[in-house]
Order: sequence, then C-alpha cells, then structure tokens
Amino acid sequence: MQKQVEMTLCFPVRNGRVLLGKKNRGLGAGYWNGPGGHVEEGEGHMACAVRELREEFGLEARPDSLEYRGSSVFHNPPGKYAEVKVYNYVCTEWDGDPSPNDEMDELRTFSLRPFELPLDLMWQDDGIWLVPVLLHGMTVYGEYWFFDDGKLCKSEVRHFPHARDSRNAGRKEPG
Repeated sequence: MQKQVEMTLCFPVRNGRVLLGKKNRGLGAGYWNGPGGHVEEGEGHMACAVRELREEFGLEARPDSLEYRGSSVFHNPPGKYAEVKVYNYVCTEWDGDPSPNDEMDELRTFSLRPFELPLDLMWQDDGIWLVPVLLHGMTVYGEYWFFDDGKLCKSEVRHFPHARDSRNAGRKEPG
C-alpha cells in the first residue's frame, strides 16, 4: 500500500474574486491553482497553508485568517504517484501584494460572480469540489480515483454547509 502524503491548498478570496497561479513546472504544469504543497515534519496544516501562501504568492496571512473547507484524498495508480490527502483552506485576509515566483510565474484574479474560473485549465476534480467551496461557502470532503493517464475515473464527494465553530470546520485546525 502506498504511503499517504499530506498537503494543503489555500485559495485567497477577496471582493468576490479568487487569486490563482498558473503552475509552470512539475506535476500540474500549465494548470491554474491556489498555493499549496507538502506539510513539513512537525508542521500543522494551517501553518503549511500560511507558508505556501507566502512562498508561492508572496502574501502574509495569520493562521486565524484561514477557514478550513474540508479535505480531498487522491488515489493515484500504484507506482505512479503517492496517495495524497489535501487539506483545503480559504483565506480572506492577508497583507502584501501578490508576486509570482519560479513555480507559479503568472498570478491572476478570477471573478466568482459572474463565474469565470478557467476550469478547462485546472485539475479535472476542481469542478467537483472547488466550485461549491468558493461559490457556495461549502465544506467538502471528497475522494478521487485516477486512471494511469491521469484522467479522473471515479469520485465520492460530500458537501456540508460551512460551520465556523464545528470541530472540523471554520478556523480550527483539523484533528
């Protein structure tokens, strides 16, 4: 059995717009996404999301400015990539101006209403889970299975109204 890798994703949202970056290298090159990456040893999920927001977008945020919006487990073909569990956050307060880097060399905001996310240039599963998180403020828990060619073959997703004070939602670190 493959070891599960833990990662985070963070989506900066302000004034009805979400800031995304276009990845220029590695897995997902050419796709628009929020900043994210591997949780380092001894690092909490929120701390990882804050660090990735700083490293990839040049933005400074406090952990209490993040809202936990669920998790996604990605089951990849054996031997291809590790199984990945991603903890998803939305950030509505930050300091600084977005600045591209060597991993995401183009940053841009997209309107949520009218809806203009470039879903044809994003991961295939983003249309399933990210849209309810950003447009409807939902908390989403999902599992996704992929074929060898990277295409989505199956998904199981649960959507819940976002509740800031429940154990696994709002501003609390998942536990």
